Amino acid sequence: MSSTYYDQATLWDAAPSAAQVDVAQALKAMIPTDVRTVLDAGCGSGIVTNVLIDTWEVMGCDISQTALAQVKAPTIQADLTNLPFENRNFDLVLSSDVIEHIPDSAYRTAINEIARVAGKYILIAVPYREILEASAVQCPNCRTRFHAHYHQRSYSAADFNGLFPADFEVISTNLAGERWPFSNATLAQTCLQLSDLDYDFPSAICPSCGTLRGVRVPSAHTGILEKQLAALQYMRCEHGLEAAPPPSELLVLLKRRDAGTTASPQPIEEPEFSGAFERHETLALGDCARMGHLLNFPRQSYIVPDGDQFDVLLLPALPEVFFAQSEQAQAPILHAYDAVSEEYVPIPVQQQEGGQWAFRCPAVCPSTVGYRIRIPKSAGISLLQFQWPKPLDLTQCFNRAFEFGVAALKMRTQLEIQRREYEAKIDSLNQLANDIEARRAAAEKKLRK
Repeated sequence: MSSTYYDQATLWDAAPSAAQVDVAQALKAMIPTDVRTVLDAGCGSGIVTNVLIDTWEVMGCDISQTALAQVKAPTIQADLTNLPFENRNFDLVLSSDVIEHIPDSAYRTAINEIARVAGKYILIAVPYREILEASAVQCPNCRTRFHAHYHQRSYSAADFNGLFPADFEVISTNLAGERWPFSNATLAQTCLQLSDLDYDFPSAICPSCGTLRGVRVPSAHTGILEKQLAALQYMRCEHGLEAAPPPSELLVLLKRRDAGTTASPQPIEEPEFSGAFERHETLALGDCARMGHLLNFPRQSYIVPDGDQFDVLLLPALPEVFFAQSEQAQAPILHAYDAVSEEYVPIPVQQQEGGQWAFRCPAVCPSTVGYRIRIPKSAGISLLQFQWPKPLDLTQCFNRAFEFGVAALKMRTQLEIQRREYEAKIDSLNQLANDIEARRAAAEKKLRK
C-alpha cells in the first residue's frame, strides 16, 4: 500500500456525495441513546464526524494529516494498529469505510485495537458484497493490477461472526448508500476485459512502484461497449433475470457484553432489502420525489430538473405505452433517453378519444440509473397511466443493448466522415482564398508599375 495515497488532497477536497451523506445519516441514526463520547477511527475528512459533533463529544483520528485538516472536531493523527488511547476510553468507536483497506498483516491488530478502546459499542460501515474486480486498475508503468482504493476484501453480515473479540456481540445491522452499478461479477469482468478499460479513478497510486494512474481516455468503441454492457446488466435485473445490486454499505452495531455474561454466538442474518422494480398502473408526477442527483437501480420513479423548461422523469422500468392529458392543444413532444447512443429519442404520440395522448415508448437502452423521459413543463402533464410489456428474455435484452450500440457506432462513423468532408471543403476554401489574395497582390503590383 502506498504511503502517499492518503495524503493526496484530491481524495478529500470534493464535497460529500449524496451517497456518502446517506451513509453518514444512517450511521448517526444507529448510535444508541446511552452514548456520550465517540471516536471516529479512520475519520478521513470528517464526512461522518462533522455530522455527529452537534450531538456527541467526538474525537477523530486518521493517518492522513491532509484529511484531518477538514475535520471540525478535535483530531489526532494515529494508525488503527496503535491507537493512543486508554482501554475503553470511548463509549462508542465508529469506523466507516476503513477496515476493508487494512492489509492482512495488520488486520487482526487493528480489529483488536478498535475493540480495546471501545467502552460500550462498536459501529462499523464496510462495502457490502462489493465486486472487487470492478474497481481494479492497472498501473501504466509496471502493469500491476490493484484495487483503486486499496480494498483488500468485501463483506457480508456473516463475516462479522467472530470478527471482533468474544466480549462483543452484533445487535443490529443495516444497509445504506447507493446501489452498486453491477451485481453480476461475470458482466463486470467482461466489461473490463473486452473494453480494455479499467475503473475510472485517476488518483490511484500503484502499491508496487508508486506510479500515479492519471487520466485514461477511452476510445469511442470502448465507451460504447461499456454502455452496452451496463444496459444489458440493467435489463437483466429489470426483467427478473437476476437480482438487482444491493446497497453499497453494510452497517453493523456491536455491543460489549455485560461482565460475567457467557458468550452464546448466534448466526448473523443478512439485512433485508427489496430489489424489485415498482411498476404502477398510474403515476401522479406531483407525488414523485424531486432529486438533485441520479440513483443507481432506482426502485421508485423520481424527477430531476433539466433547466427551466424541462423535467426528467426517471423510471425503474420501461413501459410499452403510457397515456396522459395535456393542458396544451397540440401534441406534447416528449423524449426518451438512449444511454448507449447518448441522445434523446422522440416518443411517437397519437391523440385518443377524449383528448388523451398515447405515447408509445421506443426501445431505448437504460443506464445504471434506469430510463429517462424528458417532459416539457409547458405541457402541463400531471398524471401518467402505464401499460407494461411482457418481460424480455436474455436474448431479447442482449439484442436491444447491442442493436442500439451498432446504431450509435454507425452514427459516430457517419459523423466522422462528415467531419473529414467539411475539413476538406474548408481546406479547399482556404486555398481558394489564398489564390485570390495572391492574384490581388499581383494585380496591385502590376498597376503600380
